[in-house]
Amino acid sequence: MVRAFFNGQELPKYVTHTNLVLLPKKNEVTTFSDLRPIILSNFTNKIISKVIHERLVGFLLNIISEEQARFVKGRSIVENVLLTQEIITDIRLRTKAGPNVVIELDMTKVYDRLSWLFLTKVLRKMGFGERFIGLVFGIVSNNWYSVVVNGQPCGFFKSSRGVKQGDPLSPTLFILAAEALSRDATSLKLVMEVLTAYEEASGQLVNKSKSALYMHHSADVEVVTKVERITRIGRKEFHFTYLGFPIFYARRKMDYYQDLITKVMDKLQAWKGKLLSIGGSDGEGGWNVEKSMEILPEEFVVHILEKIKPPIMENTLDVPYWMLKTRGNFSVKSVWEYLRRRNDPTLAYKVIWVKGLPFKIAFFMWKVWKNKLPLDDFMRRLGYCMPSKCWYCIEPKEESLIHLFFTSHAAKIVWKYFLSRQGIRLEGLTLHQAITSCWTVQVLPRIKPIMQALPSCIIWELWKRRNNFKYGEAVLISRVIYQVSSSLQAIVRVRKPCLINVPHKWKDLLTMLENYTPRMKYDKVIWELPMVGWVKVNTDGASRGNPGRSSIGLCIRNDDGDLVYVLGREINAATNTKAEIVAILEALRICSAHNYMQVWLQTDSLLLKNIVEVLLYCGTSGGDLTALG
Repeated sequence: MVRAFFNGQELPKYVTHTNLVLLPKKNEVTTFSDLRPIILSNFTNKIISKVIHERLVGFLLNIISEEQARFVKGRSIVENVLLTQEIITDIRLRTKAGPNVVIELDMTKVYDRLSWLFLTKVLRKMGFGERFIGLVFGIVSNNWYSVVVNGQPCGFFKSSRGVKQGDPLSPTLFILAAEALSRDATSLKLVMEVLTAYEEASGQLVNKSKSALYMHHSADVEVVTKVERITRIGRKEFHFTYLGFPIFYARRKMDYYQDLITKVMDKLQAWKGKLLSIGGSDGEGGWNVEKSMEILPEEFVVHILEKIKPPIMENTLDVPYWMLKTRGNFSVKSVWEYLRRRNDPTLAYKVIWVKGLPFKIAFFMWKVWKNKLPLDDFMRRLGYCMPSKCWYCIEPKEESLIHLFFTSHAAKIVWKYFLSRQGIRLEGLTLHQAITSCWTVQVLPRIKPIMQALPSCIIWELWKRRNNFKYGEAVLISRVIYQVSSSLQAIVRVRKPCLINVPHKWKDLLTMLENYTPRMKYDKVIWELPMVGWVKVNTDGASRGNPGRSSIGLCIRNDDGDLVYVLGREINAATNTKAEIVAILEALRICSAHNYMQVWLQTDSLLLKNIVEVLLYCGTSGGDLTALG
């Protein structure tokens, strides 16, 4: 159809027909201008428009004046904004020059009123060929409309002017037509004559009620009145908005941005309103202690006031409380934990992503588990009718996920080979049940990850075999079993790097894991005496609950190993790290009080060891460590 159009054929009406839906702009509709037309058209028109537009793009820079920046690739509307700002600033600074006028024009229905005859004349004047002009005229003029009323299309009429909003070609055609306005207008009357001639020729209409003119703040009243009489446009005061940017006349003020601030505040207020419950939005949102006393026991209210401490006084700001943390403070980790659904995960969430299993295999297993593979049965559910063939079977069978991975002859042999060793029988099981049996079978803890990865490896190799058969390469079933065994062997090596000779055969691999006894490695820890003249401080801190009830302990020994100071006491609720910090700070204060200057500090917290080393390296004092607590 697209080729036929470019070869000169007219598009049929069922392609160019468009439904119009009129949506009200305000609550009370009195005129057609209070309605916003929404076009529901055929996408074929946009293909043709896009092709014509792409052919025009390369010429626009050469035929469109530099002052026109919108819809021209390679130009920025920021240039127009900067030029306008420069003009306004120049008007303000030229106090001795004659009165200058800036006219802000608002065109009424710019797309809907564009004359086709005027458009073709402009294109012809610019040097476009008749064949190209005919293509443009054929795409913009062959438009038929129906108005949707109460869900039903009514009427069938042809348009007489205008271009479609949302069409890829419409902005380009509009700026080509508007190029006729680029004239050397040296006077206000000539500008208005040019605008009037443009309105008559193009069918466009300047909306003078929405237009405005701007002049110097000290312009004479008689001059302003004369300008308003010539243009029939009312004067407004600076500043104004051009292409979404505020144009400043004098020094920038906060008031210039008030509209933008108001819009942002309204948007935030709308978001807040959506978060309120229906009942909560009726009140002022404060904490009503008296009402709480009426409906709750007194001890409950006292407990709430002590623990939550809600604001009671009027005009008191609420304190944000992050509900995912017990202490109410926000952390990115808590968001991540919530989004990744760590709380009460299903079995599939836990076991599909086995350590050592390649991500591509685990992800493929996830697609199989969710039945999202583009097999023939899946495509039929989407509405695609196509012939189906199982590439495994000699006898004709339809391809489906269950048949491919579980009920086919090859799949049964592979599953039976690996599951029979663990006593899992396939009779009466579905694919999901067989997979779940591997995940939940009662085996030794060191074998469980291998059994959890087994279904993924089997399904992955069966899928590879299916693709090889489909594209002309035969793969034996024994090869599939070999590849699955290789994958399981690799997983064992990743999880148990201390093992040297990991067998390849499945039964031997299981036997080795069943008989495997891990060897414990012990590191001998010896307490060393400090150097002569030094004291050695050992500290520790712990928290029950983290944060929760906490305590610290420390001891100080001299160079003979004799205890010179011991302390153990409970502190306020804290985390493990804070308890360790308090213990270290307490030990340092005791050493300072007893004039121990040469101190060897030992702690079982690697985190604090690294922090203290960095603080000492940077030359900071113990106060920085206090800030960490």
